[in-house]
Amino acid sequence: MLCAVSRPEGDTTLTAMDRVAEPCLPTVEVAAGTRIGRYVVEQRLGAGGMGVVYAARDGELARDVALKIVRPRAEVDAMEARLRREAKAMARLSHRNVVPVFDIGSHDGQLFIAMELVTGEVLRSWVTAPRPWRTVAQLFARAGRGLEAAHDAGLLHRDFKPDNVMVGAGDEPRITDFGLARDLDELAGASPPSSATRDGGLSSVTATGSLAGTPAYMAPEQLLRQPSGPAADQFGFCVSLFEVLYGVRPFRAANGRAESLIDEIRAGRIATPAQTRGAPRWLHAVIVRGLAFEPAARWPSVGALVDAIERGLRRRLGARAIAGVAALTVAVAAVAVPVASRLAGAGRAAAPGCLDVAPRGNDAETILVCQDEYARTNDPKVGLQLAHALRRTDRLGEAKTLAGELLATPVAGDALYTLGLVADREGQRDQAQRYLRLAGE
Repeated sequence: MLCAVSRPEGDTTLTAMDRVAEPCLPTVEVAAGTRIGRYVVEQRLGAGGMGVVYAARDGELARDVALKIVRPRAEVDAMEARLRREAKAMARLSHRNVVPVFDIGSHDGQLFIAMELVTGEVLRSWVTAPRPWRTVAQLFARAGRGLEAAHDAGLLHRDFKPDNVMVGAGDEPRITDFGLARDLDELAGASPPSSATRDGGLSSVTATGSLAGTPAYMAPEQLLRQPSGPAADQFGFCVSLFEVLYGVRPFRAANGRAESLIDEIRAGRIATPAQTRGAPRWLHAVIVRGLAFEPAARWPSVGALVDAIERGLRRRLGARAIAGVAALTVAVAAVAVPVASRLAGAGRAAAPGCLDVAPRGNDAETILVCQDEYARTNDPKVGLQLAHALRRTDRLGEAKTLAGELLATPVAGDALYTLGLVADREGQRDQAQRYLRLAGE
């Protein structure tokens, strides 16, 4: 049986989109005043695919907590053992953008998870109010740092989506619901899917005990029940960012079945949003890379993805600052040029720079000169020439990383073209076509 997950009242912006349903599990309703372990339930806060969340009071430590009562499942004992292991893993993680887990246990056969009580609203509700694209990008960059910290601690979330991010004071995001997380150390022993389930429908994907997560936000390797790693969280992060930014999800399951969603992702048929909030092309390109079918074609890590977002945001601010001091620059230059000319005449001729060397066609020399100059100047045109030379010499990983950095610069179109050539060289034809199509827009 499949059912929709409850949403906050008034949440209409994102609920009209095509949605893959989630398994309908028994409801968990607890009356105010009920004691669960050392916690006393105060009020119901909301519900999700895993269970119902209540505000509760920890009588022993005299603090308010968020208490999630997990929906009853047949495998309670195994689930509790796994959640307890993850609670220990969560103890390794302390980050301002991650909601900490205090306690996990069971009471009268029901699992519960005690977490920090965050004052705010879920991201899905937060976005119902008009938000500038820059505000959305900044919020996701901070949330991404929390996800990066989780990966560094050896944790994989597996269910990143707008419903699992709380937005508090100052638009500070906090990732929650690591109840589906797994210790990355355990993933090395994951068994590959059988041929019978590799392309199974939604019912097999979401069957109890088969796979955790929300299909619409899951990476294709998760939908195919293949071993997954941090790149799967990156995919869910980019689906969420695309959805919050544009108001639609990037992929639509034509018939509501998982194999249809997988086909859309594999073909790279990304939705064309009707409204963009004025978001720049470089940000769209950054998101699209994280939505690649093959994990290796995505960003090297969530940290690298967030770096690209933050670089783009800084460059936009820097451009405005440069425009603000343009008149002063011109005035200083008028005085400085005669002096510089006299000094240059007295000294030796400057060594050729990257843009002088690159047209000569000697890639080894170009890499040597351009690497040094790019490290000193961070000039996008120099970086582009370096990326071209790295690609031509089959240093594809370095070329891809550098071209990704350049997506947030004025040479974004050329960087997309370079990424397309790299993807084609690596045999990723669909990804190559996507990049080349974006480069031509």
